[in-house]
Amino acid sequence: MAWERKLMRTVRVQNDQVVGTLAHLIKAIAEQGGNVSEINLIKEGHRSVVREITVYAEDGAQLERILAAIEAIPNTNILAVKDEVPDLHEKGKITVRSRYVIDSLATLRRVYTIGVAEVCHKIAADPSLARLYTSTSHLVATSPTRCP
Repeated sequence: MAWERKLMRTVRVQNDQVVGTLAHLIKAIAEQGGNVSEINLIKEGHRSVVREITVYAEDGAQLERILAAIEAIPNTNILAVKDEVPDLHEKGKITVRSRYVIDSLATLRRVYTIGVAEVCHKIAADPSLARLYTSTSHLVATSPTRCP
C-alpha cells in the first residue's frame, strides 16, 4: 500500500454508549475501502462516547463516502474532521537548540567562543572528527531528496 499517496484524516465521532458501536464504525470505514490506523478514546460517559479515529483514504471522494457511512450509523455524529499534517509542518519540522544550558559567561565561552575555535582546529587536523564534534551524527538525511 502506497501510504504516501493516501489522505489521512482524524475523525472525531460521538456515539451512544452501546455495545458493538465501535465495530460498526470500523466496519463502515472498511466497507468503503478505508483503513484505520489509530483509535483514541477522548471521553466516555454513561450515555455517549467520543473517539478520534485516524482514517486513510485513497482520495477526497473516498473520504466523503467514508464520512457518509459513519454518519449513517444510528446515534453517531461526526464532531470534527481534522487534517493534522499541515499543522505539524508549520514553520518546518526541524529545530536547532543548544544541548546545554547556557547559564553563565564561563559556559558560553566553553560552548561558543573559545570552544568553537578549538573544535574547528581539531576537525581541520582530522576531518574524521566532524561526526564526533558536530551535529552530523544526529541528522537523518545528508543529501537533499525529492518528494514524489
